[in-house]
Amino acid sequence: MNEVQKIQWKRIFVEAAAIVAGILLAFAIDAWWDERSSQADERAVLSSLLEELHSFENGLQWADRRAEGIRLSAQRLLNAAVGPGDSLPDQEIDRLIGDLSWYITPANLITPILDSLGSGEAISAVSSSDLRIKIIVLSSQIEYVRLINQTDMSFFQTQLIPFLMKHTAWQQIYNVSNQEPGTGGEFPGEIVELRALISHQDLLSDREFQNLLTQRIALLTEFEKFRPAQIQTDLEELIEMVVHELEN
Repeated sequence: MNEVQKIQWKRIFVEAAAIVAGILLAFAIDAWWDERSSQADERAVLSSLLEELHSFENGLQWADRRAEGIRLSAQRLLNAAVGPGDSLPDQEIDRLIGDLSWYITPANLITPILDSLGSGEAISAVSSSDLRIKIIVLSSQIEYVRLINQTDMSFFQTQLIPFLMKHTAWQQIYNVSNQEPGTGGEFPGEIVELRALISHQDLLSDREFQNLLTQRIALLTEFEKFRPAQIQTDLEELIEMVVHELEN
């Protein structure tokens, strides 16, 4: 009887040990799988972020070229209107007004992945604390750039364009505004041959037009010159950090 009891206890102990070992192994496998899944998720997030950062960098460079082109055209008009500059021929006035009809496309400055990481719980998907900090910093800087762009867009849509539509021969302006300011890229707009052309010389002496030029120059200058000074450096550093994380 005692011998039977000893055998049963041994068997129970062995079976219990096997069960515990199995549970521990299952936990270990589950933890290993979760870690692999987390690493895979992080790499997917970082790969998408890297692509977005490169796209934003290109978009910001394009926006700067366009902003510079529009601003210089506005300055030429304002200088001819109130400054010591020489008078401009009608065709050149039309072309410069046409440059004013361009804007910085907000879609080229969007960063949904960076925004999501920088402003919510999604940041936990990134394991490196240094990388998390850099993401948050750059996200706030880019948000400020977009805010400036939105201010210019609001001014453009609610004040500048309504004024130009009311006080200019719009199709005449449209006919000569088929080159992108700052880059010279062609815009395939519809050109209509007009029976007669009008002069926009008188527009230069219009006080409201002069004020609109001054404000547009100020907004574009803010976009180019007064955004966070470190944004380009931080952008380049974040790109390098993400590349480093993906290579390791």
